[in-house]
Amino acid sequence: MIKQTPILATLAVSGAIALFVQDKPAKTPLQAMIDQEHAFAKMAGEKGTRDAFLEFLADESLLFTPGPTPGKLYYKNRPALPIKLSWTPEFADVSAGGDLGYTSGPWEIRKTAGEPPSSFGHFNTLWRMQKDGTWRVEVDLGVAHEKPAVSVADVKSVESPKDNAPAPKEARPLTEWQNELVELDKTLAARAGDVGAAKVYEEASADSIRLFRPDNLPAVGKAAAVKLVEKTGRQLWKPALARMSMSGDLGYSTGSMVMGDPTPPPAAQLPSAPGSAPGSAPGSATGARPPAPVTPHYYVRVYRRDKAGAWKIVLDVVN
Repeated sequence: MIKQTPILATLAVSGAIALFVQDKPAKTPLQAMIDQEHAFAKMAGEKGTRDAFLEFLADESLLFTPGPTPGKLYYKNRPALPIKLSWTPEFADVSAGGDLGYTSGPWEIRKTAGEPPSSFGHFNTLWRMQKDGTWRVEVDLGVAHEKPAVSVADVKSVESPKDNAPAPKEARPLTEWQNELVELDKTLAARAGDVGAAKVYEEASADSIRLFRPDNLPAVGKAAAVKLVEKTGRQLWKPALARMSMSGDLGYSTGSMVMGDPTPPPAAQLPSAPGSAPGSAPGSATGARPPAPVTPHYYVRVYRRDKAGAWKIVLDVVN
């Protein structure tokens, strides 16, 4: 029998380890982004929300509080709070080029770690691959709503599309694609003013759209999204900017929105002031109520190209 020397044995073990490492498949960009979201949530549970956001936000990140705010600056100037914020992704998607993606899922707030949650909602986060190969949060915007049927602890897997269209074959400067998305958003805004927002979402949304509005549970699918848009009334928006994946198949726009109906009720519906004509308001000669202040809203809208190359809305959130 030939005995192996210690050196030969060491080389044999090293070779086996190297072969195992080579056979182990590398993470896809989608899985790496999902893992980063889980790591983000884990740090928030262990070290607090402020420290977690400062760690995972990109340098050029954008938060909505409620208006657009530089992310890192917001948390650097904000003291750590004792509340416990927990969340988990239930849906995720990534561009064909693997540089831009988004996650969405439920969040819960507890006053202390041992208490049941007191507030509920859904988060929506856009992630960008950085030069060092790590995923960082570029945009974050969520909504609060009533307690959902599925809690954070109930989510056991992350859904993602299985039949995304390939990236465009035509290579174009990133700014051109971004300008294209801004112009599309402007066109849709003008059409919403003409025919109503519900019609626009019916025409421009992907079948699998996920739509979020304040104080409402998520609407998943085109029919549910259109119904929620109808419920929340008039929606007129003004895009401010758009950002794009390098592959040109996934991008997003963001801007301001007027939501609901700010039109005052007819004078006849107003209570009469003492000594005034029926339907007139105090201090008003005509009986018309001054327009109520319009609460500003902000939106993030994610677009993805379909198999025909047309942009479709796949995620839409308004705070």
